[in-house]
Amino acid sequence: MIGGLYTPLKTSISGASPFVLKAGQTNKLQLFIYNGGSGNVKLNSILLKKDAIRIKSNSIIKTTSEMAEVSINIPANIGKDSLLMDCYADIKGVWSQLPNAILVVGNNLDSTLKIEHTALNTKDNIKEKSSFGSLPYLMVLYETIRNLVFHVPLWFSMIALLSVSFYYSIKYLNKPNLELDTKIYSLVHVSILNGVLGCVTGATWARATWGDWWPAQDPKLQGVAVGMFLYLAYLLLRSSIEDPHQKAKVSAVYNIFIYPIFIALIAVMPKLVNVSLHPGTGGSVGFNNYDLNNTLRMFFYPAVIGWIMLFAWIAQLKYKIEWKKRAEELK
Repeated sequence: MIGGLYTPLKTSISGASPFVLKAGQTNKLQLFIYNGGSGNVKLNSILLKKDAIRIKSNSIIKTTSEMAEVSINIPANIGKDSLLMDCYADIKGVWSQLPNAILVVGNNLDSTLKIEHTALNTKDNIKEKSSFGSLPYLMVLYETIRNLVFHVPLWFSMIALLSVSFYYSIKYLNKPNLELDTKIYSLVHVSILNGVLGCVTGATWARATWGDWWPAQDPKLQGVAVGMFLYLAYLLLRSSIEDPHQKAKVSAVYNIFIYPIFIALIAVMPKLVNVSLHPGTGGSVGFNNYDLNNTLRMFFYPAVIGWIMLFAWIAQLKYKIEWKKRAEELK
């Protein structure tokens, strides 16, 4: 948690001006630097890239901790066409990317003409991964990328606890035992807490990145809402039955029934739709395709294990409390 919260994001380019550069002439380009620190940023090179086309800056005019100004010559053989290009900056030996940063245009735009690739190719080796010791800088996410060590592990923890409760429910039907039923109830109860915290952290993240606390059009959020109501109904079902043995049997059957539905709602259904805001669903790329560097992975994977262990321990405490109450009631 401390590492995820306090490790700084890597130094990157956050903007470029002007947006439009002219082909066949030398242009001045200003780049805005994020997390440049104190003093002038060590900017080694600037590269505009689109597919096989690469245009390297002529010279770096000046740099500060927040801005860099470079001179870049756009070859004329881009000619009478326009091209939206990504901008790459080699800062302190590490490349950072600003997608769709620059529109290169000719004097007479004609989209029917093809761009000559050959003369513009360079052999620059673009290393897009972040250096160790800093978190990746990703457009849209920015500082909220830190939530990855909170929001995602909470859902992993919920699924882990529900999986164990599903196994215990099958075991209970094979050999009924009120103590086992208490374990199932405790696991489901704590997993619902996981889900609530996951929704809170997710809503906060959605507000910062998507501009809405709960975008109703996102299929994964719809699945989460339905799944949470299914497990809240589990608690209502238990509270409506007086006989402890009947309560245990009915709730075990219900738990076995809703677990695969819940997994389908949050993991399978979102991958089948055409559009989704969540990474890795609805045609969007997953986090593995982003610059999740070794520093972030170093915090993320232990966070998953840590959150699962924490809530498993809470579920164990819940079980001890509930079983002590039930044991006294059965006397």
